Amino acid sequence: MKSKSPDKKKFVKAFDMIQKIESGIELRDAERAVDTLVGPTLEKAARLYVIGSSTWAAKNTFITSPYKGVVDQGASQGAAYIPFDQKPPEECDCAVVIGSKQKEETEEWIDLARQNLKSAGLLVVALENEQGGKSLDKRLTSLGLKYTVETKCKSRVFLIDNPPRLENKSTYSLVRRADGLWTKAGVFSWKKQDVGTSAFLKILEDSGVKLSGKGADFGAGIGDISLYVLPRHETISSLTLIEHDSRALECARKNLESVQGRTEFVWADIPQDHLPKAFDFVLMNPPFHVGKDTRTDLGLGFIKKAAKSLKKQGELFMVANVHLPYENDLRQLFENIEMLGVQNGFKVLRAKTPRT
Repeated sequence: MKSKSPDKKKFVKAFDMIQKIESGIELRDAERAVDTLVGPTLEKAARLYVIGSSTWAAKNTFITSPYKGVVDQGASQGAAYIPFDQKPPEECDCAVVIGSKQKEETEEWIDLARQNLKSAGLLVVALENEQGGKSLDKRLTSLGLKYTVETKCKSRVFLIDNPPRLENKSTYSLVRRADGLWTKAGVFSWKKQDVGTSAFLKILEDSGVKLSGKGADFGAGIGDISLYVLPRHETISSLTLIEHDSRALECARKNLESVQGRTEFVWADIPQDHLPKAFDFVLMNPPFHVGKDTRTDLGLGFIKKAAKSLKKQGELFMVANVHLPYENDLRQLFENIEMLGVQNGFKVLRAKTPRT
């Protein structure tokens, strides 16, 4: 009996998945669920539109994502990047939305997908149960969408055939936070300033630190830290805000209009991209969560890039949860470190003179 030859396309797809995992791009459960349930359907799509993921990136794919790393990964596999405020050059016969725990963000992405689907197109929406997938059916029903649902990989995958088109509906707009800053659903600390940033700014002020010269704000978000330090430290000649979320960076531009002559903005994946150098100081509140998991390697990636981006006598100021052991990493990369203070479960560390 002649043995059946392996499916080359399936082999290539599995290889691509392995490559993503080995390169540090971890697939979410929702992405795995979609690929398991409708992967072959997505591969057959003449034009595929994906929001929030690079998993199905190919030459026939348009990708919309705020995250620089996701966009870069998609581009490396031939996908075309479409900013949120732009439309793909042609309508697509299939769209995938990988949602988030922010229901407002997920709903906006669903609306965006509906605007760019052909008639009789297929919309796939997926979200992990712990991120809100269990209640997503109510959101879809409220939007007037009829669906079938599958459960896989601790996620819900909703299949919506021929969803009603949305015409002339704005799906991308900024809003104001309670303190008046411009923000956007889904960006870090979009409803209010996070406790870590508040502790960072209070401890910096109490310590009497004087900032001067050319600085950078790594993981700047909507600009909370930069907006605080620039008016208080007139000796800062320039401050470069570096952020991986394009929406947050757009908010930061608006929030810092009053000091725009002293600011620059860079959209970058800090651990992976080449960054500007020769900074006198770096400020940062690095991320340390992926979902519910604590990840000190994210902060370490920020620290390593800061060490490379600073001048020989440069200084790093960072805030972190008191239980995260960044001191050992800092000692390996800097000549001197000290703790400036502790507040509300957060510590502020100062590191001087990078060893690199």
